[in-house]
Amino acid sequence: MESATATLTLSLPQELEQELRQRAAATGKDVNALALEAIEDKLRAASMTFAQIMEPVRREFEESGMTEEELDRLIKEAREEARQQRNRNSQP
Repeated sequence: MESATATLTLSLPQELEQELRQRAAATGKDVNALALEAIEDKLRAASMTFAQIMEPVRREFEESGMTEEELDRLIKEAREEARQQRNRNSQP
């Protein structure tokens, strides 16, 4: 049984329309199909819980064998490195 569909007319800025057409051509997809995929992806992402978003990260952490202490240290080091980089970039 086929689901009901609705037709929606969108007014897109010219740049966005061009990008949509270019991506459709690059992927070999119809412009309408690509736009529908983008809308579906956005709606799905907007409805995801934090736990769903973090699931791949949690699973990868568990598979890594890393301890929580090692992860804490890694995050602190990365945060400090990012701060130092921002400071270097903000200096004249």
